[in-house]
Amino acid sequence: MNNIKDIEHEVADTSRWGLMLYISTKGFRAVFHNRTTSETKEAVTYPWECSESELIHRLQEAVYEHSGIVTDHATTVIIESSHFIIAPSRLIDSEEDAEQLIATVHTIKDEDLWVDNMGDKSIIFTTAPGMDSFLRRTFIVDKVISHLHPLIKQIEKEHHNDEAMMAILRQDRIDIAAVRNGQLLLANTLDYRDINDATYHILNAWQILECDQTRDQLRLIGDRETREKITPTLEKFITYVSPFHTENISRIEGAISLTLKTLNS
Repeated sequence: MNNIKDIEHEVADTSRWGLMLYISTKGFRAVFHNRTTSETKEAVTYPWECSESELIHRLQEAVYEHSGIVTDHATTVIIESSHFIIAPSRLIDSEEDAEQLIATVHTIKDEDLWVDNMGDKSIIFTTAPGMDSFLRRTFIVDKVISHLHPLIKQIEKEHHNDEAMMAILRQDRIDIAAVRNGQLLLANTLDYRDINDATYHILNAWQILECDQTRDQLRLIGDRETREKITPTLEKFITYVSPFHTENISRIEGAISLTLKTLNS
């Protein structure tokens, strides 16, 4: 938890400061960020454990409890959803097109549908009903993006002429993205029970994509303890395993750090 009154004067200039929200079944975080200097000011950190159907109610409670984050700042929202598909943007001319595409992997009932357009590709994802209307009546919403958006954009930017894989780790979930010559090969979120599971997910993806063991790179982001446990095993099979140099200590922080780094680049 944080005291928003301590920072509200510092972030009052909406021409310089924006608001970023990260929403997931593991918690909620609100961060003010300076568009010029990339400085950040913590507003709210609110951990929880809930199902995706309960998420809208948890979010409403958190926002009502910390109403100081309801401001006139342009707001970027990152939503972590387990129901998503990545498809060529040229296939999506309407909401009906998006519904048909995500229906190939997830049966839509009354959920809100989101299309995160990344140019040549779009991430289509869903949330429990009510999320869209709550966010738009509460905040000055500028962008709503998938939790995978920052990771995809960063790896495509850094590795447009080679092949690489990036993974964001925390204690029970991992995001993996891979590119070859700037083209996205894979982006997915997987749960794991222990370090062996996490190692398996990474090595399995590496093998399926036929990455070069001696030439291609694996970049690890996120929970330091998990990284330190998993790296020695990965190095037995992959020559170039390295941390992504950011000061994040959690997966949510990693996504926010990458978002601030990539959205305006």
